[in-house]
Amino acid sequence: MLSKPSQDIVLNVANLTKKYGRDISIGNWKLSKQVVGAEKISFSVKKGEIFGFLGPNGAGKTTTIRSILDFLHIQEGEITVFDFDHHKDAKEIRKRIGYVPGDMALYEDFSGIELINYFNKFRQHNEDFLKELKTIFTVNLKTKVKTLSKGNRQQIGLILALAPKPELLIFDEPSAGLDPLITAQFHRLLKRLKNEGITIFLSSHDLSEVKYL
Repeated sequence: MLSKPSQDIVLNVANLTKKYGRDISIGNWKLSKQVVGAEKISFSVKKGEIFGFLGPNGAGKTTTIRSILDFLHIQEGEITVFDFDHHKDAKEIRKRIGYVPGDMALYEDFSGIELINYFNKFRQHNEDFLKELKTIFTVNLKTKVKTLSKGNRQQIGLILALAPKPELLIFDEPSAGLDPLITAQFHRLLKRLKNEGITIFLSSHDLSEVKYL
């Protein structure tokens, strides 16, 4: 049973287990096999900390994140975010979170600035912070997404997640494709946001990145 988190706990995960598929057999023939994506995972994240979620590729990091965000249905465990139930109160929770997935997809025929304006209709950006983000990230926001490199697409995804200046940021391999200079600027920004009381959940297979942050 999930104990009630203290006021400084933003994210609490208890015994999260997610399995894909199911075991189906006919006689001695196995038609399908259940696969464990994440098993009995428990942790808590405090307000204003950078929480490093480490593991090699295939360890279940992305499965855990998608379960937290209620993109996946879990078989066991309990999850609260801001003291809300991750499933029943998913809509309320998402209003207060910025998320960058590891397999980010953007509208190909939009430019960066068109994407920013489009998302602003659904969730208001912090205009002063958005201006700062445009100086930190070097991507040309007037260019169509379909012509951009992976690193430049990643920059747009980071801008979109950061622009509302949410209370909780969830990143799945956020530095993927970024050049070293942009990565260093991004890391400095995360440290500053932490000092401002914003909570950051950082999933990575890069031990040096997590250790630095």
